[in-house]
Amino acid sequence: MAGAIDDLIIDLSTLSFVVDAYGDRIAEAASMLARKRLLKIKLLAPRQSVEAVS
Repeated sequence: MAGAIDDLIIDLSTLSFVVDAYGDRIAEAASMLARKRLLKIKLLAPRQSVEAVS
């Protein structure tokens, strides 16, 4: 999971630089990449059980 978080941080830093350089033309691609990385973290995170309230 630490690797997935590291990847996300590197990607966000890179995307921040690219957005500053190229403007809004890459907003959709940046958003898609961020969603993929966050999904990877979500899938790797340990699941917590939720108890049903009776």
